[in-house]
Amino acid sequence: MLSSKESLAIAQLVIYIPVLFASTIVVTRHGFHRQLGWIFLAILATIRIIGSGFEIAAVKNPHNSTDIEWAAILQSVGISPLLLASLGLLKRIIDETAMRALRHSGVQIPLAAFSVIGQLSRRFTKKAPASTRRGEVIQLLYLPCTIGLILCIVGGTDLASAKLSDQHSGMTLFKAGIILFVVVYAALFLITIITAQDFNHIVPREQRVFLAVLAALPLLGARIVYGMLCVFLNDKTFSIFGRNIVARVLMAVLEEFLVVIAYTFVGLTAPKIGEGQVDSRT
Repeated sequence: MLSSKESLAIAQLVIYIPVLFASTIVVTRHGFHRQLGWIFLAILATIRIIGSGFEIAAVKNPHNSTDIEWAAILQSVGISPLLLASLGLLKRIIDETAMRALRHSGVQIPLAAFSVIGQLSRRFTKKAPASTRRGEVIQLLYLPCTIGLILCIVGGTDLASAKLSDQHSGMTLFKAGIILFVVVYAALFLITIITAQDFNHIVPREQRVFLAVLAALPLLGARIVYGMLCVFLNDKTFSIFGRNIVARVLMAVLEEFLVVIAYTFVGLTAPKIGEGQVDSRT
């Protein structure tokens, strides 16, 4: 008879293998540029598939510490790809809205306007629009989010060590990573709420993308709360190694799945941005 962990791992394989194919179509359609956000859906699906494989292997071979270690690490790093995807989609919305506003103002928009040179020119010649500043803040948030991911991976590796000193340092690194995620989430929440005030000015074809990001906020919040409880409580119910399946499903697995499905759906239905605009965001 299958254990609860093995059943959950199989369920995630059933869910995320089709999601990987769908997200690959989305990425191929919209482009691989990280600032578009779609690429992180495929990354998360890949992480979940590999992590579920390790989890099944860990159940079959409970004495293999490597399988247990990597199953725990990969199952605990879902926050970062979701945050990065949300940031990328929000930046897409903000950039498209800014370009629309410039077009309606009658200003000619050369492709260089969204390049590095164009951004520096705006910064030193005149005050940047509020939407442009929001886009720049989002770009800055990619760094702490990536650092948080690295800290959680390294911390998870140390936590699986037999040495108490490594376990202590691993938990410290994991806590630091979660704190960075909280900071990024708070900034994402604030920028999303500010952008919501300009909803009527958002390009109509981008409004459903924005609504998906807005709907994802409480789900991301619940996922981050689960991560915080795991590292700051670390008891029988909340643990990095996912001992309580019910808590993990209700506060992590379900939230991740709903966000990925919502983003994948809008990715399949949202129009593709012109190649010139995408390339100009490097």
